[in-house]
Amino acid sequence: MFPRTLLRPLIAVGLILLMAGAFAVRQESILQSRIHSIDEIVYFRMAMQVRKGWQHYHTMPYGRELADRGRDLPDYFFRPLYKHPPLFTAVNSLSYRVFAQNRMWPFYVSLVCGLLMIPLVYLIGSRIFNRTVGFAAAVVMSLDPIGVMVSQKMWMDSMLGLLAVTALYVYAKAITARRNFDFILAGIISGLGALTKYPGAIGTVAIFVYALLFDRGLFRNRNFVVSLFLPLVMLVPWIAWNVQVYGTGYTPWQGHLTANSSHFAALLRTLLILLIAGAVALYFYLRYRSLVSLDEEFMLKLRWVLGVTTALALFPAIIKSFNVTHLPAVGWSGAPFYGSSRGFYFVRLLEWNLINFFALLAFFVPKSARQPGEKLLRTGFMVVLAVFTVWGAFQSRYIIGAVPLGILIGTNFLYEMWQKTESLESLPARIAGRSAIIVIVFMIMARMMFINQFISYTNDMCYF
Repeated sequence: MFPRTLLRPLIAVGLILLMAGAFAVRQESILQSRIHSIDEIVYFRMAMQVRKGWQHYHTMPYGRELADRGRDLPDYFFRPLYKHPPLFTAVNSLSYRVFAQNRMWPFYVSLVCGLLMIPLVYLIGSRIFNRTVGFAAAVVMSLDPIGVMVSQKMWMDSMLGLLAVTALYVYAKAITARRNFDFILAGIISGLGALTKYPGAIGTVAIFVYALLFDRGLFRNRNFVVSLFLPLVMLVPWIAWNVQVYGTGYTPWQGHLTANSSHFAALLRTLLILLIAGAVALYFYLRYRSLVSLDEEFMLKLRWVLGVTTALALFPAIIKSFNVTHLPAVGWSGAPFYGSSRGFYFVRLLEWNLINFFALLAFFVPKSARQPGEKLLRTGFMVVLAVFTVWGAFQSRYIIGAVPLGILIGTNFLYEMWQKTESLESLPARIAGRSAIIVIVFMIMARMMFINQFISYTNDMCYF
């Protein structure tokens, strides 16, 4: 073991090397790419337009160009104000002012946000688990295909994911250290996420669900309650701007924009089904709860039943996740992904990174006790997947906020399995157990590198 005085500098050097390597490879992938998605061109052009004033924060010129070519476009392309809050464009415009002579400037914001996710994962892992888990998770994060692809595009998702996960990290600090200022800071970071795109405040949703399920005493903390409202407060200038541009038509316009999305009808059906199912479950629970024994043995059986059911439902994806040479589908057309099943995100997580199999497995393997930070990670992971599953817009980049959380949960699960092999009395069993874990780690790394080589680093996709 390294002396404690040397451990931190060595970890710092390791993280810097991971980031430097990721920067060099991803930058080369961006420079070699010759095709860009419409979204990238939209954000590029708006970053240039707003240099002349924020009254140019819209897509009308580009919309007219595409319409003249016969492209069918949604209504928001022809509106005098873009549909998403302006933080991402503001930072992109700043990037232009700093790096105007560099042809990489349009991609620096997304790329840097993706790189910062590497040390962030280490910080979360070392705080909630230990330094070994934190650093191992950071290595996986540096190679994760979804993280790589999102950071190579001029999309807001990389920035969105970084802000959402950072908010969760600060909330975890606040919960473990009970420092009130951290609650306010987390709320502000979540508000910055909302100013990037409304789902950027998903860290606030996750901490609200966590408090509701595991720590309702948090609602008696004034700073915590204030933090829940900060994202909405920070959106007030953006809302006021919309009202100034659209007047009383702002609210109908937002409703029109949502109602005309291709998946809105499916969203309403899903919400209705969930509402009815929840009401029925609550009725039977309140009526018959005295007849149900929720002792430890019952909960253990329920956990195994749910685990087996989930494994059967995801069995084809699980098999693919263990196939080192399986390449998930990608493309420039979203048609193959439209109308996907509600298990889309679980399937895609398994296909993109084998570590997610162990992240899901961790939910069904009993554990004597979990720290608040670990419960928050698990809550955040499931909240992100649940929100976007219910929403129904199936693109893997939308769940970038869940990716580092899954990596942390899966890495810690494997670490705990490694630790448990020490308690095996039989030497052959101990050797077999550790050998199996080493093989699994090798498969995780080999699979990520294989996918990156043939998909991520080619940067030849929009939908994945």
